[in-house]
Amino acid sequence: MADCSVHRRSTPPPLHQSEATRTAEDKFNLGYIIYFTLGVGFLLPWNSFITAVDYFSYLYPEASVHRVFAVVYMVVGLACLLVIVFYAHKSKAYMRINVGLGIFVVSLLVVPVMDAVYIKGQVGLYDKFYVTVGLLALAGIGDALVQGGLIGVAGELPERYMQAIVAGSGGSESTAFPPELAVHDCIFRKTRYVKISMNVVEMTSQQVNKMDYL
Repeated sequence: MADCSVHRRSTPPPLHQSEATRTAEDKFNLGYIIYFTLGVGFLLPWNSFITAVDYFSYLYPEASVHRVFAVVYMVVGLACLLVIVFYAHKSKAYMRINVGLGIFVVSLLVVPVMDAVYIKGQVGLYDKFYVTVGLLALAGIGDALVQGGLIGVAGELPERYMQAIVAGSGGSESTAFPPELAVHDCIFRKTRYVKISMNVVEMTSQQVNKMDYL
């Protein structure tokens, strides 16, 4: 009987109990907030590009901006995810996440700098459109790196952290809504100014024609 009692006491606890004891306590929900913020972040470049699609359509009127942006971003991101699936064991997740975030910074900074220095509101500079599409493809690569590494890390944690990533990615569209309103307002003001200028020029030319006729 003594041997049986010793054997019963020495049996390890169930797996779920040992994992629960090893899980660190998330004080003040800081871990949840971090994963929620990362969930918002890995869709930020896509939302930034796609909400400014009206502005790009104004700059490049002969290009199908909606279609080109969607196809390039999705195809590049999918191809990069497939590569990550087969070769993820050769790199660390935190390295992929950091590299992806660095790519996000580059792709989001180059476009406004290029617009301020080279484009300056000029319409029809299609070589700059190709540069923008290349930066969008670069952002797709960064998205695949961040999303793949982040989902892989969260999969090893309790379920609430995966829920934080999903909730953050779902709510990331709201972060791009104020810039979208600003873009629409800017385009409206510029097109209104152009229409007023054209009307003034037309009225002036009519007055000049009348004076010449007289």
